[in-house]
Amino acid sequence: MNDDTLFGVIEIAENETETSLKIDMPVWIREGKGEDNNLYAFLPFFGLTTYGSTQEDLDTAIEEALICFFKAAKQFGGGIDKELKAIGWEKNTTLIAYTTQPQSRFSVHNTTPMFSEMAKTGERMELCVQI
Repeated sequence: MNDDTLFGVIEIAENETETSLKIDMPVWIREGKGEDNNLYAFLPFFGLTTYGSTQEDLDTAIEEALICFFKAAKQFGGGIDKELKAIGWEKNTTLIAYTTQPQSRFSVHNTTPMFSEMAKTGERMELCVQI
């Protein structure tokens, strides 16, 4: 992502049997306190929090939380596009990939200084999931 006002990107490719998602966004991670030694991740552009006992567990939990969101959006909600728009993602354009699968691209961006600084504080996370 090269645009300084662009903080999250989701690229969606679909065919008859599966949907592939490539996600790039900030994630905030913190350690538990006291007896709770878990690692917690907050995914601000989805309003999701998840946890794991190790970094590997946390990475799996993040992936599973996003898969659940997208599966629920597709199967029980108004569809992935509608559910992403409802939580603040903007649809940019429809692309044609080299595989000729239709793709959609969503992004989160804002030009306000406070939002810009807040979004830069998270660790960048990139992952690809299949649903």
